[in-house]
Amino acid sequence: EGRIALVVDGTPVVLTLPYLFSENFQSDEDYYINFTLASLARALRWLCFFLTISVPGVFIALITHHFDLLPTHFALTVSRLRAGVPVASVVECISLVLAFEILKEAGLRMPQNLGHALSVVGGLVVGQAAVEAGVLSAPVLIAVALSAIAGLMVPRLTSAVFYLRLINIVACAALGIFGFLIVSSIFVIRIFSLSSLGVDY
Repeated sequence: EGRIALVVDGTPVVLTLPYLFSENFQSDEDYYINFTLASLARALRWLCFFLTISVPGVFIALITHHFDLLPTHFALTVSRLRAGVPVASVVECISLVLAFEILKEAGLRMPQNLGHALSVVGGLVVGQAAVEAGVLSAPVLIAVALSAIAGLMVPRLTSAVFYLRLINIVACAALGIFGFLIVSSIFVIRIFSLSSLGVDY
């Protein structure tokens, strides 16, 4: 592909240079399966990347600043499920994001046979108990869980996804959809301004 392969003695990882942003959505298996299926898988990874960084923030923006944009039935359901929750939506959302990150990291650090069970069972048990106790609302839990699951599709961008998700939540809580558009614009401008060995990132 006209790139440099960097092989370092003592490490099993080979780096290719220049590194492009689109490589974050490629997988080794893509080269061994049908072109159509590989293209669909990559498109799904792109979609999951945008979902994981935007769903919690946009949801917070809709239920705090733009409630009138929600369908009436959905808005009534959300307000009914949020009744009695003692904390603001943004605090609830950030707490859930941090809890999911803790569970994910704990699952990675534990022995493999226990790690996956801890992540899944821990998320289900903690989430269900928090909703039943009235500490958290189910709609915010669903939005954050969808975001966390979508984030697993792009493992190479784990740290970037975490920071972008939090920035989006704070911006959307402060400015609504306008905050989301501002953060998205800054992110796109930043990505387009980067280069890797003189090649546009």
